[in-house]
Amino acid sequence: MKTLILIIVLLLSTQNSFSQKSEVAARIGTGSLYQLLDVFVDASVVIASANSVASDNYRGMSPITLSYTSNADNFFSYSIEGQYVSIVRDYIDNGNSNVLGTLTSSYTSLMPRVNFNYLDGDVIGLSSSLGMGITFRNQEYVSVENEKNTSSKVVLAAQIDLLKLRVGKKINVFTDLGFGTRSLITFGVGYRF
Repeated sequence: MKTLILIIVLLLSTQNSFSQKSEVAARIGTGSLYQLLDVFVDASVVIASANSVASDNYRGMSPITLSYTSNADNFFSYSIEGQYVSIVRDYIDNGNSNVLGTLTSSYTSLMPRVNFNYLDGDVIGLSSSLGMGITFRNQEYVSVENEKNTSSKVVLAAQIDLLKLRVGKKINVFTDLGFGTRSLITFGVGYRF
């Protein structure tokens, strides 16, 4: 997370080199591809264990994304965004309901994005976007005996936003509807300067 904040601060420090408007934004979402994939991981564990193990107590944080956009008031604008998602769940023995261990998955993404701004009015804005980058996935399973098993992997990050609806100009609120590693739907706040 510190790396993501550092990248955004560095981008903000170079904003004077852009002749057009810039924007910083923060958003929170639900239904990221990572969250959906974890459902399939849970199902595969249950199937592989012949239904003797189940997943329970699913918790974690919704995807949080910070972004910087240059040329925010042009038809084409460019963004860089960082995202963090954490998912935690317990695995239990179906026979006696004892907890066997806890799996923690965290995903940190960095993704450049191209935005297509169809309408950039003073009150309402409509746009779509396409982004592709990388994700650093870290997983740790800790059994009740405190045995740890960790894995790390770098995977593809991608997001297609079919529609972004913005209300407000300088300070704005917005919602995105799309599909990918960020989320199916996000809500956020932005500031243009």
